[in-house]
Amino acid sequence: FVSHRWWNHRAEQPHPDLKSRKHRIMCEGIERGLADGSFRNLNTSEEVYLWIDFACIEQDDHAEKIKGIRSLVYYVSKCQTMIIPTRGMDYQQIHLSKDYGERAWCRFESFLFSVISKVRVPSEAVQSFFISSKRNSIAKYHYHEHYRPSKGELTDKEDIDDICRIEADAIILMGFALVENAISKLQRENGTRKNNSISIVKQYLKDEHVKMLVQQLLALDSENNTKVDLDLSKNLIGPEGVNSLQGLSCRSLVSLNLAENPIGDDGFTYLCDQLMHPNCTLRSLSLPEMSSFSQKAATALAEALHVNTSLRYLDLAKNRIDCKIAVKVCEALLINKTIAIVDLSKNNIGMVGSKKVLTLLEKNSASVNFRRLDLSINAIGSESKNLIEKFNKKNPQHQIICTSPEMITRSFNSVQLLVYPNRKALLKGEKDFRNQLNHHKARKDIKR
Repeated sequence: FVSHRWWNHRAEQPHPDLKSRKHRIMCEGIERGLADGSFRNLNTSEEVYLWIDFACIEQDDHAEKIKGIRSLVYYVSKCQTMIIPTRGMDYQQIHLSKDYGERAWCRFESFLFSVISKVRVPSEAVQSFFISSKRNSIAKYHYHEHYRPSKGELTDKEDIDDICRIEADAIILMGFALVENAISKLQRENGTRKNNSISIVKQYLKDEHVKMLVQQLLALDSENNTKVDLDLSKNLIGPEGVNSLQGLSCRSLVSLNLAENPIGDDGFTYLCDQLMHPNCTLRSLSLPEMSSFSQKAATALAEALHVNTSLRYLDLAKNRIDCKIAVKVCEALLINKTIAIVDLSKNNIGMVGSKKVLTLLEKNSASVNFRRLDLSINAIGSESKNLIEKFNKKNPQHQIICTSPEMITRSFNSVQLLVYPNRKALLKGEKDFRNQLNHHKARKDIKR
């Protein structure tokens, strides 16, 4: 399958290869790949067949052209290798190439080939190649929202409907293939391990994929009593997908990572209902960088922590958790007797929130059960840092971690000067720094 951008696209009469340079590069690259064995997917036959849009899709009759475009999935599925002729470029990632990757149709073809390759042999890497006049190099496609075909540039804006439709169908097809592959891998292991891990990360999984995965795992569990660790982070799983986990979380699900999934408040509610179930088997729950962590979600989580006895690890990092939510979570931790590690790092707890949390924990130190609470990178200020040091000295079995830029401090005329290791950290701490200056009513001669 030849995926390419027309090199004469700005001419009065656009043509994919007006001077036949692309044809020469393609022929040389294919011969080179066959000779050195890099085209391992190709059959041993001496004949090689090429599919290229200019020759294989009608260019003049619009109706016939649309039929060809809508048949692209079939054409791609019949090809064993994709080649991308280039003009001297050497990139590993397809979309880093402006001469190719910025175009929606180029993205679309490489995306389709990647999806079909995963459906065909999900465990093997996608095989596509950049071909230049001197060398062949493997081209890798990385699934990312910014690189989706529908985000690329188009000459004919009417093409976007067809691209979006086929793109959506391809993503769903790929998700089911990845689920089937994960289940097949567990079946091959045939219960040889106590805990089995399934990791399907950043692959656009949706609710229907999770439902299929749960059904297959429940069937497998009834045969082998299999315990499972699930990493489904950075997908498109919504509330219904979370709700479908209910049967699994009460039988065989030990670890669950749903980071960066749009589960919403309803998804949090479903998840907390599962945590409150007396037969809940979850020991590790990771929910960092969720799209929203509202007061409603915090209330549901706090209620669940009051009664849950299975959870040992809870990750709530990077959720923009504020003062009120942090206090509510910590109040629940005083009641919960089983959670050992809690991660609240990289949130918006701030100086006021951290003081409230630390004061709460200090007054109820006899009820503290966690081994480690991470409050790193929360702009907590020097006063809270001192409270943390005192708490850790009094409670060696229950430590509060706070490794952040504001830990490096210097005293200067009653104004706390924050020392940041880099510009990014400085920009994040600038607001907190200004607040401290105003709070201490700094002299006019003290400059930022």
